[in-house]
Amino acid sequence: MNAAGENVQRKGPVVNFGRGTETIDISIDGFPVGQQFGCTKTVLTSDNVMDENSFAQPTKVVPQTSSAVNVESKIQAILSPFSVTSFDFLIL
Repeated sequence: MNAAGENVQRKGPVVNFGRGTETIDISIDGFPVGQQFGCTKTVLTSDNVMDENSFAQPTKVVPQTSSAVNVESKIQAILSPFSVTSFDFLIL
């Protein structure tokens, strides 16, 4: 929380336009050492980079969400092929 008692959140979108998985390092700077974070990861992906939802197939590309608490300021993340991933960090 900040001085006004509001939660502080940071977002970071990442795109993997390749056919293989990618591993990235994420570092959150500017906060006290040992600061703990919560993290929500939302992924949009499909088997084909050109896939899209339609009235006939409305769930071809569906957000997949996972959460973690007590995340450190440096993490490794795995990106799925043909994906858009959003990392939402919340200061605990």
